[in-house]
Order: sequence, then C-alpha cells, then structure tokens
Amino acid sequence: MYGALAQILLFLVPWAVYIIGLSQRRLAQGEVTIIFILSIVTFLVNLLLKKDEEAARAMQVEDPELRSERDKVVKTWMHKAWPDWR
Repeated sequence: MYGALAQILLFLVPWAVYIIGLSQRRLAQGEVTIIFILSIVTFLVNLLLKKDEEAARAMQVEDPELRSERDKVVKTWMHKAWPDWR
C-alpha cells in the first residue's frame, strides 16, 4: 500500500513540473514525451504485477488459522490507505 501511495506522487510530480515549466516557458511541448513514456511503462508494469496480486489473493489455504491471517492481510492491503498490520 505504501508503494501505491508513493506511486501516486510519482505520477503527479512529473506532470506538475511539466505544467509549471511550460507555463514559465522553460520547457518545450515536446518534452512531455518522456512523461508519457514513463507513465505508460509504469502502467504496463502494474498490469503485469496485478496478475500476481490476484493469484496471491485467490490462493487456496487448507489451514483455517493461516486462511484467516491471509484474509486479514488482503483486507488491510486492499482497503486501508495507511495499514496497521496489527
């Protein structure tokens, strides 16, 4: 979850820098290409890792105690922006 929060910042900062730089005429319009490329790469990596995340959530667990712990971790990961792992 912390990685997702950091990623939000990583998506917003380049766009803010680009908009500010463009408005102050320090950047050219063509320089936005690198932002598009990095955003697309990050999006594709997220799509690839999403499959692993879904597989971990759907993993069959025989032990009821382990299943309960796995469900608790999944719930925390999916629904809390600032997880407390207690």
